Amino acid sequence: MTIDYAELKRLAEAATPGPWSARTDDLCYAVTTLGRFRIIVGSAPADDPEPDALFIAAANPAAVLELIAELESANARLHEVAVACATAEQERDQLKAENEPLRKDAERYRWFRNQHWDGSAICAVVDPKQSTKLGAYCPSEKLLDEAIDAALTMSKEASHG
Repeated sequence: MTIDYAELKRLAEAATPGPWSARTDDLCYAVTTLGRFRIIVGSAPADDPEPDALFIAAANPAAVLELIAELESANARLHEVAVACATAEQERDQLKAENEPLRKDAERYRWFRNQHWDGSAICAVVDPKQSTKLGAYCPSEKLLDEAIDAALTMSKEASHG
């Protein structure tokens, strides 16, 4: 069932404002304090017409308008939450993209710090100008990353093979 909220709102705004109360005789009515009767449904059931009359009185224009306002407010909040979720997803994706190079650097560092000068092709040297001989290969930045990555890959392959 699809409810036409705009039409329901228009009808509620055009209806007698109330307050409304329930009254039963051989027909079910909603009665305003102005004393005007509005026939809401046909013949009342022979058994107990009061529940229908009470419901009709409770579903008065003010109640309907309040329900519509609450629905509109909830929909607006839902939209705000959807926008916040989309923003959070974008931020998460950006952080994941920023995290990948950091994860790779951390893996390199953890591997590199475990290397010992006498058993590894790559190791850290303190005071390289005084500790290394002329012509020694001392990579830095991207070249160091590539050398570590190659040695790390060889180390992983050796441990699996």
